Amino acid sequence: MFGFNHVPPRKTEAAPAPFLASRPSFPGGGSRRCGRVVVLPWMSEMSAAVPGTHGAEQRAPAATRRDERRAATIAACIAQLAAASSHEVSAAAERLFHHAHVSHAHAAENKDLVRELGGIPALCAVLQSDAWPVRRHACSALSELAYGSKLNCQAIVTTKGALHALVALFQHDTLNIQELAALVVNNCAGFGDEACVNSIVKSPGVLEALQHLAQVGSCRAKCVTIGAMNCLSRWEQARDSLLRMRVVERVLLPVLREAPACPQDVDASSKVTRAREDRLAARRMRAFMSLVNLTGRCDYEHVHERAALTSLVQVLDCTLQPGGGSWAGLRFSTYSVLYPLSRLAYEGGNVRAELIAGGLVGLMVRYISGWTAGPERTDADAGELALALTIIEHLASDWGSHERLRQAGLVGELQELAKRMEGSSLGVRADALAQRLFLAPLAVCMGQHPRLGSASPIAHVDEYVMTLILGFCVLSADSQRVAQ
Repeated sequence: MFGFNHVPPRKTEAAPAPFLASRPSFPGGGSRRCGRVVVLPWMSEMSAAVPGTHGAEQRAPAATRRDERRAATIAACIAQLAAASSHEVSAAAERLFHHAHVSHAHAAENKDLVRELGGIPALCAVLQSDAWPVRRHACSALSELAYGSKLNCQAIVTTKGALHALVALFQHDTLNIQELAALVVNNCAGFGDEACVNSIVKSPGVLEALQHLAQVGSCRAKCVTIGAMNCLSRWEQARDSLLRMRVVERVLLPVLREAPACPQDVDASSKVTRAREDRLAARRMRAFMSLVNLTGRCDYEHVHERAALTSLVQVLDCTLQPGGGSWAGLRFSTYSVLYPLSRLAYEGGNVRAELIAGGLVGLMVRYISGWTAGPERTDADAGELALALTIIEHLASDWGSHERLRQAGLVGELQELAKRMEGSSLGVRADALAQRLFLAPLAVCMGQHPRLGSASPIAHVDEYVMTLILGFCVLSADSQRVAQ
């Protein structure tokens, strides 16, 4: 899966033929076909126009029947998890993975169905199977079910023995089981709530096992494990535990400063070499984000950490692409990138200057513009916006950066955001920021700046007139940017 530092399975999807809708092939071998359905635009219109057909009324029962068949299929898969044959159990877990995968048209509904029908405890139970294919497919299904579903994350971490069984799988690497087991913890930490993180932190041996796996596991397992630490490091209760375990010194800094190559990837293939480099780059970025989340700072004098500053801005650029772009083969969530950036922007000095030079101001304008010109956002996105406003507040605390913020058109975007979110706390913050950036040149011209003093002749100009003039000057940058 992808999203919170999740590596998407590799797959190739061909463009469908005109008016044909078909299911894509699933990764891991084989394909899942549900047939081809001709969907011609004029069909529904004719059906509705012909007397007695009542197209909409006839389609609704058909959709209901399809939903019932899908629920029955999922229920049969869950029941098959209790079969005596390990082959049948493995096949059932694999089918549940396919039902929950994002390539399935009803993935979100299927995830809820699996939980409501008792599939999560059944999958957790077979994690202790003697057959490795069963364990592998169970881990894949659980990680997919956890992706993007807070309720499923809660169900996994609260299932008795689930976390213990996953930790036990960290000791082996048959069929890449280390990576898959760590991915379940990663997704539960990334998409779960505070209660999920508390369950992970308080479960005996889980954090210690993650730290050990990040040091001695396979290359892929190390990358996923550090991703799990990155997700956990954004929560205060986990942050304290990770710092006490000296994760920074024992795991994160060695990754940043050494980044050893993956021995299994060293061959002559350019494709494999590129995959290796992507994996190492993603591993270093996750380690850097975890380091910043835990310590709140960056050692600017160290070459690897200084280089990671610019890379982090590039990652944010990817997350703001339409549909979300990937960086080093991973799709990071916007929230996961804004969180460390909010801590780095507070640090100031060379770090803040490096972020601005890397293009952070323009990305903040693009992000705010997405709120003002884009569709309505959900309450879950409010956390992202709060972090973005925090970053802008830190940047605006440096008077030297005000001109760059204004020239980028940030004042106009903040004013539009304040109008759109009028009455909310975020709207108040946006308005205060716009006023701060807008009134800074006005304060200078009105003789309020210490270098001018109240004796400046410009202080005699009517304040209302100066406000109009300066407002036109400041906001003209927006018009120029749009015209370009």
